[in-house]
Amino acid sequence: MEHFSDTRELDIFLDDTFAVLEKGEDGKYWKLRLEGEANQYKVHLRWLDENLLLTVDPYGPPPRDKECAARLHHYLLAANDEMRWGFFSIDRDYSVELNINLPQASLNDQVLKRALDHLLFYGDRHYFNVLNLANSAQAKVVIEDD
Repeated sequence: MEHFSDTRELDIFLDDTFAVLEKGEDGKYWKLRLEGEANQYKVHLRWLDENLLLTVDPYGPPPRDKECAARLHHYLLAANDEMRWGFFSIDRDYSVELNINLPQASLNDQVLKRALDHLLFYGDRHYFNVLNLANSAQAKVVIEDD
């Protein structure tokens, strides 16, 4: 299986396979919509120097207050430890993002589909906990068995 050697090949694959909502004029940005079980996710794809960065943004809201922020950030660190492909981060406005960073050298259609599947899996797995922790200092964390 050959890897995507440039953004043109990636663009053709994305158009043929996914619901592309938006494209950057520079040919290095795409926004997709993916349907999960817990939510509908907007995934931003950015072709960087050596990587393709996939980001669900916004994934979760900014925390309501400092107590919510402390509990949410603790949860996100534990969730990051669990994930094999992805990681949570906080953006400039303190909302939660879900990311996967893929090296371009080994990027092909199967790797990209698997990465997007991981975004959906982890997105759905953690969505309600992130939403609840951001909004309530009394929120209970619920972990479902796979």
